[in-house]
Amino acid sequence: FPNENPNLYRAGAALIPAFVLAGSALRALRRAWDAWHPPLGTLLAVALWLWSMAASYHLVFHEYQRIYRLSTWNASEMGQVIGGFARSVGGPDRAWVVPYPYWVDTRLVGIWAGYPGVDYALFPDQLEHTLATPAPKLFLLKPEDQASLEQLWALYPNARVWRYRASVEGKDFLLFFVPTDPK
Repeated sequence: FPNENPNLYRAGAALIPAFVLAGSALRALRRAWDAWHPPLGTLLAVALWLWSMAASYHLVFHEYQRIYRLSTWNASEMGQVIGGFARSVGGPDRAWVVPYPYWVDTRLVGIWAGYPGVDYALFPDQLEHTLATPAPKLFLLKPEDQASLEQLWALYPNARVWRYRASVEGKDFLLFFVPTDPK
């Protein structure tokens, strides 16, 4: 649970009853205020409506965005890295993401790289199969995945590793680059 990714827009059907309930409450307040002091009732109703709009705007466009960025992985940045690699020195079939538990959805990386339908996952037990692929090669790893990093070092001792500094703190990843063999 859940079987699908949570999304703000999945609750869209709840909008109608929520607005009816909020509108009924505002109407009841306005009637009570109008019975007390009519011009002030209208002013208070408009002020309450404006305050509600400002609070909702802040929740949706600031708080939700901040929490969403902190709770999801940066598949877009990984896709940009793989897309740049594929268009410059490598190719789309020479880059991989080594999966790690609770990390990025490797299918999204393919979409962001510009290759929808490509799943860039290459599990650690399949790393040796990349020896047949000509260099240059690029592997993306989670920094905590030291076992896969050591396995790659054993396969490619002439490789280079960089830490990609993500735009969101704590979402960095490693770039394991295998250059073309000098002849």
